[in-house]
Amino acid sequence: HKYSNFSVFNRTLSKAETLAEELNGNAYHLSALETFTEGFDVIITCTGSTEAIIDEELYAKLLSGDTGKKVIVDLAIPNDVAPAVIHNNPVHYIEVESLKEVARKNIQERYNELVHAEDIISNNITEFFTVLKQRRIELAMQDVPRKIKEIKNTALNGVFADEISQMDEASREVLERVMNFIEKNIAEPSLSVEELGKEAGMSRVTLYRKIKALTNQTAVEFIRSVRLKRAAQLLEQNKLNVNEVAYMVGFLDIDYFRRCFKEEFGYTPKEFASNANEKGK
Repeated sequence: HKYSNFSVFNRTLSKAETLAEELNGNAYHLSALETFTEGFDVIITCTGSTEAIIDEELYAKLLSGDTGKKVIVDLAIPNDVAPAVIHNNPVHYIEVESLKEVARKNIQERYNELVHAEDIISNNITEFFTVLKQRRIELAMQDVPRKIKEIKNTALNGVFADEISQMDEASREVLERVMNFIEKNIAEPSLSVEELGKEAGMSRVTLYRKIKALTNQTAVEFIRSVRLKRAAQLLEQNKLNVNEVAYMVGFLDIDYFRRCFKEEFGYTPKEFASNANEKGK
């Protein structure tokens, strides 16, 4: 602070002297305030009086003719300064309630800043996980063409090996077109038997019978089985969670996906991924 020449008044002179010594000022008994004429710039008052101790008459004496604006810090409850002093003189008045209000505003401002900071952190975390999820999907999708081809080759050369050996060239070509079409549209939930039939160049009924003869599955069951085998391959990579895998192979209902997956492999998707992870260690 820039103030000097401190004068300390107290009902107990020894207490006034102790504080005055710390401030390098002068000590007075409180009663000496009535005759103090050395002037002041700031009054800081805090007594236990039940009535105001600085009224207009005393304040005029303390001013000693000075008309400049003064600062009064009134920390007493009730206040040590009479209201008339504040109303009738150029005073910058600070009292406990105003300090409480300043403190409240400061606390509110700090709280608002804290909330703002928390929002920023939360938004950044959300953005991070969005980017992370996108990156994980990108990494998984890099392997999609090869993995899808594996499904097709497995279907053509493994599951249907015996049947294929007995098929004519035209039937093999039909199956090849069907698998290629599923390969390109596996993430499409609305992939239908009608679309497969168009791609294979035959009616829905004819395609249904041909797939049934080859796999002992209906066309719908066959499409679902291919989706689930692709899901199993994705889960083995341990790069995507169950929901992400389900969406990538065309399942919108996660519970239905879990139920179908367990029927196909005997494990839930989570159990399957966990087992694959253990084998990979």
